[in-house]
Amino acid sequence: MHIKCANNGICQTIDMAWKCICLDPTYYYGNYCQFETNTLQVRKVLSRSFASIAITVLVFTCSFIVLMDILKYVFHVDPVKTEREKPQKQKEEGKRAVKSNVPKVAIRFQYIS
Repeated sequence: MHIKCANNGICQTIDMAWKCICLDPTYYYGNYCQFETNTLQVRKVLSRSFASIAITVLVFTCSFIVLMDILKYVFHVDPVKTEREKPQKQKEEGKRAVKSNVPKVAIRFQYIS
């Protein structure tokens, strides 16, 4: 009689009877190692959901970057131009404010011999 064990189970004959021995009993069980344990089912669901979330985030990020490039280089619309220029304007205003608050003092040196 030809016995086929599922999920990489090993078929062994013990006392003239066959038995499938599952390689990892925490994941598979049954006479032919054909059933999955709850642990394996949970791991499969988590790995699928994590992979789908990761793929969705990557697709969204790439789409956003492509959209911004299309807006900037094709339609000459730069939605973040003002945000990029803010730090430079603040820096220039800060320099002007510092210069205007400092009183101007004329210093004249006289040499006495």
